[in-house]
Amino acid sequence: MEQLWITALLNRLLGGPVNALLQKLPPAFHPADPNAPISNAVAVEILVIALLLLIFICAAVSLTLKPFMNNSSASVSRGVKWNMCPNVAACD
Repeated sequence: MEQLWITALLNRLLGGPVNALLQKLPPAFHPADPNAPISNAVAVEILVIALLLLIFICAAVSLTLKPFMNNSSASVSRGVKWNMCPNVAACD
C-alpha cells in the first residue's frame, strides 16, 4: 500500500518506538508491516487533530475576557460579569 507523505514522516520519526510498543501488546495489535506500523488512517487522524488544535488555539488567543460592572446583577460573582469579547476597538 502506498503511504501518504504524513504517514511516511510519522513512520520515519516514530515508527521504531510505536513498533516496540505494539510488539509488547497481544498479537492482535502487532502491525502488519513492522517497518511502517502507523497506517494512513492513523496518520490522517493525527493531522486533523493537530489542525483542529491549532485552529482552537488561534481562536482562543484572539479572544479576551474582560470584566464589566453591572449594578443589576449582584448575584453573579459579586456584581462582576465576564464578557467574551474579540480584540476590536468596539468592545472598549
